[in-house]
Amino acid sequence: MTVSEAFMLWKTNECSKGLKCIYGGLEGGPGYLGFGACTNENHPDVRYGCKWCDDNCLDYVENSESCIFANFLAKYRNNPSYYNEKYNIDSNDKFYFE
Repeated sequence: MTVSEAFMLWKTNECSKGLKCIYGGLEGGPGYLGFGACTNENHPDVRYGCKWCDDNCLDYVENSESCIFANFLAKYRNNPSYYNEKYNIDSNDKFYFE
């Protein structure tokens, strides 16, 4: 399976809504729209590098596909053996991590 195919399965089956939200996730930093806080008053500690929005967040805004893919690659890079085994990722894929 390619990394892109694994990403689509991960996004559909494993990825939390909070990781896909523009206000949370792993991508971002100072200067990004929404950096530092989710506008939902019920969870003010949702921000880059901290907590993610809950799946029932009323202010959920899905990030771009490329940002969600970057989040997946960051998680994959941090634990390649898990993803390589779970998704049987082809070692010849250009995004493959050992």
